[in-house]
Amino acid sequence: MQDGNVYYSGDSVADIELDRVYSFQMCSVDWSTRDTNGEKKVHKPYETFYPNKTAQIHTNHGVYSDDGIGLRGTVVLNFVVSSTAKKQAWDADTKTFTIPKGDAVLRTDVNKCFMAYRFHFSKGDYNKQTGIPNVIYDTGKEHENTLEDFRYNKPLESLSVNLPLGATVHADAYINYTKVGDDEVFIEIDSENPDRCYTDYYWPY
Repeated sequence: MQDGNVYYSGDSVADIELDRVYSFQMCSVDWSTRDTNGEKKVHKPYETFYPNKTAQIHTNHGVYSDDGIGLRGTVVLNFVVSSTAKKQAWDADTKTFTIPKGDAVLRTDVNKCFMAYRFHFSKGDYNKQTGIPNVIYDTGKEHENTLEDFRYNKPLESLSVNLPLGATVHADAYINYTKVGDDEVFIEIDSENPDRCYTDYYWPY
């Protein structure tokens, strides 16, 4: 949010002024588990620490932090909780969600805020993986070859991940966990299928 706070799906904001426009950016979380200092922790499945909070554990999602955990999109979006609107609305020109006060839930949406990217390989997906630093597989850190480390930190075969529209994402291609290439992938709606809820990306391997 524009005040610097990070909110996850299901979080609530106590003080929202009616008819005031708020700005925010979409983020992708780091699905490896890390504490508030960015150090990798091995936890039981799906157990992660909230950023900027102590000793609180959320069990459903990874973590985003401005310190380099996850990534933040470049597109600035807006929402307003309206005192008069009767239903939710979206203005594509101003990238603004209007939310009626009787249903004050911000529903971020594919094709408006993020896009599901599906990474494939032109010569077949078998035994080939994709990693995205700070999101899937942190290539800058050593790995311990434990079962938990494998679960959280290896690149993934047939990776499908939600990424913020307008972001340029560094992605790495692996064959049998050996890096064979990388690319800067611009996250956008598929121009040939603008209503589709995912975009396919093909590595040339």
